[in-house]
Amino acid sequence: MTGTVGVLGGPALPYLRTRRDRFDARSPFPDWGPVRVALSSIRRAVGGVPAKVARVRVFRNDAARVTSIEFVRPNGSFFEVSGATFQQRLRLRSTYFELTPRYRNSRDPGSRGD
Repeated sequence: MTGTVGVLGGPALPYLRTRRDRFDARSPFPDWGPVRVALSSIRRAVGGVPAKVARVRVFRNDAARVTSIEFVRPNGSFFEVSGATFQQRLRLRSTYFELTPRYRNSRDPGSRGD
């Protein structure tokens, strides 16, 4: 598929409509994600990531590429890894990615659960 909505972040434009790309199937990498990775796998691939993570901070450059990631421990200290290192160690195709935490229980760890 080709298109701009979500890539450029703006409204859909009539001259930039999403459409099937017949050449996409010929690409050696037609599927870029999403990729689900457990924290345990991240810890194995990137040494130093804490076992308990309270929050993840992602820093980007002007091109929206990940430049660094901070894994914040419950006590506020953190472990930092460069975006390039994270990409290489996890074998991601680019430094243009999102991190979306998934929690074991359904509530956000910052909520009080009232």
